[in-house]
Amino acid sequence: MRLHKTDFFIIGAARSGTTTLWHWLREHPQVFLPSTKEPHFFCFKDGTPPTCGDELDPHYRKLIVTDYQDYLKLFEHCAQDQLRGEASPGYLYFRTVASQIREHNPNAKIICILRDPCSRAFSQFIHHVRSGLEKLREFNSALTWEASRIADGWWWGFHYLAAGKYYEQWRTYCDQFPESQRLLLFYDDLSADPTGTYNRVCEFLEIAQAPDSMPNLRFNETECLTSVPRFSALHRALLHGTFGTRLLHPLLPKSIARGIRNAIIRLNARKKPKLSASSRSRLVEHFRSDIVQLSKLSGRDLSAWLQ
Repeated sequence: MRLHKTDFFIIGAARSGTTTLWHWLREHPQVFLPSTKEPHFFCFKDGTPPTCGDELDPHYRKLIVTDYQDYLKLFEHCAQDQLRGEASPGYLYFRTVASQIREHNPNAKIICILRDPCSRAFSQFIHHVRSGLEKLREFNSALTWEASRIADGWWWGFHYLAAGKYYEQWRTYCDQFPESQRLLLFYDDLSADPTGTYNRVCEFLEIAQAPDSMPNLRFNETECLTSVPRFSALHRALLHGTFGTRLLHPLLPKSIARGIRNAIIRLNARKKPKLSASSRSRLVEHFRSDIVQLSKLSGRDLSAWLQ
């Protein structure tokens, strides 16, 4: 195993395109990223289990790495001439991570991609509704209960508002790393000009640009969904619980059991909620000051986020 420091980090924000960047760079021959996305090692490297209440996907939780030797194993197949990187969107949100990454490798390069915080919050909510993790049916209800959930130790993915306060989060990295080691991207640019964005990343990492071999742009999208589960607990049981594996499969052929499960999933579907104009207006006011500060810090005109 090569005992080498991680060369670059994709730090977030969640639901802003980090998965797209991860997929892109995994295809690049000069880069190595582990097959495990989002190990979140520097969030929990002291061995403290992540706070999550009962609402963190158990399959996702298994990917979280808290032991340094386990973290090194993620890179055991990295070639000597490859850059090693990883992507964990929690690194932007957890305030102590920037200093820990700097301690790990003061020469590390930081890639951050941000999205309109109003759209990001709603996308995160839909993501949790789709996966059956979000028990509340209405977005506004989730926002109302956010402070209580945070106090009760819910996983940070449910911090829909708090995770969108980018100014302090990004300023922490500005304080820890020089400008030459920071790349700030925006989701709008990723969507409008994927090739140009990809080439900016390659230039930043000092690797060859290879737009002809770029993978597809969109991963992990919620905008194309037309429906979400009506009852989250049932959806979780169908996907990850004992319903299919222990009840249906011993009694029926696998293909028939899968068909019954999928039919129940369809019956449990409801139309995907939309972000209303009034809800967006309230979100804009909530984020207004932070957006203005971030605009000054980044030198980017973010007035579109205030519409």
